[in-house]
Amino acid sequence: DGEGLRELHAFKKLKHLTLTGNDSIDDHAMQILVSMPQLVWLDISNTKVTAKGIEALSRLPNLTKLNAKALQL
Repeated sequence: DGEGLRELHAFKKLKHLTLTGNDSIDDHAMQILVSMPQLVWLDISNTKVTAKGIEALSRLPNLTKLNAKALQL
């Protein structure tokens, strides 16, 4: 459920994040990530994120690159 992502809040300058192939990354994890507005680049390929999780990412104002290959949309 991506609970470990909460620890990343301490990294205020984190702009690029790769979560490829992580089975614990799902829509709930995307709700955590939307509180990290500094993200510019995100790779969630081969995770459990669905269309609902992708929609949540639209709230990231600086996200310009999203790699979302092989998702179950």
